[in-house]
Amino acid sequence: MTTNLVKSLSYRPEVDGLRAIAVLSVISYHYGVTWLPGGFVGVDIFFVISGYLITQRLAADIDDGQFSLVSFYGRRIRRIVPALVMVLLTTLAASYFLLLPGDYASLGQNAQYAAFGLSNLFFYGHTGYFDRSADLLPLLHTWSLGVEEQFYLCWPLLLWGILRIHKKRGATSAGIAAGLALVSFGFGLYQLSIDPKAAFYLPLGRAWELLLGAALALVQRPARRAYGGYITMTGLSLIAGSVLFLSTSIKFPGWAAAPSVIGACLVIAFASDRNALASALPRMIGLVSYSLYLWHWPVLVLFRIYNNSTAPTGVESWALFTAVLMLSFLSWRYVEQPFRKAGRARDVVIVGLATSMCVAALGMTISRQDGFPGRLSPDVQEMRSLDAMWAWECPVQVTLPWVPYQLCNFGANWSSASHRALVWGDSHAEHLAPIINAAKGRAAEYAFLLYLDCPAALGSEVQRTAGMDPAYPEHCAVLQSGATEMLQTDPTIDRIIFSANWATVAGTLKASDAEEQAKKLSHGLQRLIEDTRRSGRRFVIVGDTPQFKNDPVPCAITASSESGLFRRDCIEGDPTPERDTELKRVRSINGELERLAMAPDVQFIDPMVTMCPSTRCLARLNDEFLYRDPGHLRRNLSIGTLAALAAMLNVESALE
Repeated sequence: MTTNLVKSLSYRPEVDGLRAIAVLSVISYHYGVTWLPGGFVGVDIFFVISGYLITQRLAADIDDGQFSLVSFYGRRIRRIVPALVMVLLTTLAASYFLLLPGDYASLGQNAQYAAFGLSNLFFYGHTGYFDRSADLLPLLHTWSLGVEEQFYLCWPLLLWGILRIHKKRGATSAGIAAGLALVSFGFGLYQLSIDPKAAFYLPLGRAWELLLGAALALVQRPARRAYGGYITMTGLSLIAGSVLFLSTSIKFPGWAAAPSVIGACLVIAFASDRNALASALPRMIGLVSYSLYLWHWPVLVLFRIYNNSTAPTGVESWALFTAVLMLSFLSWRYVEQPFRKAGRARDVVIVGLATSMCVAALGMTISRQDGFPGRLSPDVQEMRSLDAMWAWECPVQVTLPWVPYQLCNFGANWSSASHRALVWGDSHAEHLAPIINAAKGRAAEYAFLLYLDCPAALGSEVQRTAGMDPAYPEHCAVLQSGATEMLQTDPTIDRIIFSANWATVAGTLKASDAEEQAKKLSHGLQRLIEDTRRSGRRFVIVGDTPQFKNDPVPCAITASSESGLFRRDCIEGDPTPERDTELKRVRSINGELERLAMAPDVQFIDPMVTMCPSTRCLARLNDEFLYRDPGHLRRNLSIGTLAALAAMLNVESALE
């Protein structure tokens, strides 16, 4: 049977031109073209194109009675797996010489997921506050392949059911696809309100983009009309507006993704082969767009890692892009093309699965060997991973009724100690804990409870408004309420130590300037102190520690004479924070914290005073590098260095 669907399978060069726009948008965004801040929408355009082209082919097969899941997945494997495997293996090989063991072990685990189209699930669980920065993850871009492959686990059979029930192709079947897209879009909006990371990475809230492309494939394209060119330009304008005016500060995908998705739909529906998109250069870029997408990100990230986490210069970016173009053409010509028609579908599926299993086995080996830490010289082994630098064994875990996880009790036993201290805050309270534990004097008489997740100032009245989990304000309110009740009823808690990244926390409060933000945060602390004040109890506020602008660990490792890694020498050696810059950063908040400390039962400890003794702040003590990342001190420092830090910060005075 011959239908409009079958006829429409003829090659459309203008769709390859749209692919070129999509991939160049993504590359421009990743390679730092600042005037295209919304280039990440190129991925959403890819989703629409994929939904359109693959549904078009599926519908034709169903219409001709030749639909076969084995044939479908054989085509997918021919299209996706060969180039992906080449990129995975090359990235794993190059990373052996570049990555720290912890990062290499994580990359191995990521490769296991990527080999089976599950990268989005990996990144959903491994991109958080304490994980490696996303722009230093060589396989981050494979999340989008995961979304597609999970969509195509369900869509072929669902489409077969739709087209079996509705024999006549057209508005009805397209309407069902569009209806499913609407449901997915609504679910994505709900996800965005409760779990933005899920809305970004997981397929149910992203499926609408592929489904809209699918809906286009199920309805006959409009005949060429004079107004088609104007509608095509409207679609391109919507895409251009998204690329030019969106930014990462906007919640995404949700409504923000709609203009680029609708724009892509309009271009696919109304563009003709006479459009500029169908000319030779866009068409060629579109043909190699899959390889371009696969190669552009690991090349950039591995260079940044070689460059000690520093972004490339403009000249270096152009050189990298040129290298990516060459790699992509070679990959398209000698990897993608030869496999397009290779073998019977069943054989392709078997070989594809076996190849993926081999790649996954390699990734598993790297992960289980902890990234081969023997590659590093002994003097930098303690900085081999983010986890190693944060390692500190809590002696005892304590359960409180209003906290859904166990809390760390260090020092004396919490249940029997006559003196108790609550160390309350965020991750800066966490890095303070081993320092307090190493303090001398009366510290030995105290039982300390590490009360985490929210800075003490945050609760029902003071809330963060920027970049947080939507459930975070309510969570902080519950924690503050529970701790307030405990402090009001337990007289044995005679020290409360507040520690947080105060300046950063203040910057996320809804206020017009730094001074107003600082006042708002100090108001929250003051209210808490007033609510929990009692005779014999003292409050200690520990200020911000000095912070680096960029991750200092790569340069600290490269400074080793034989680190064992292939890295460029740091131009500035081992740069440390400038004292004046740090004092300016914390001026507003420190002024407010010092004002609170005017009360006789409140003490303010300012780490800047002793950690920044001259024009530069300290980064080393007892010949140990102190930092885990730009803002956190290492918790796996030797006991001698921790004790020296405790003395330097005058922790003992808080317990006298």
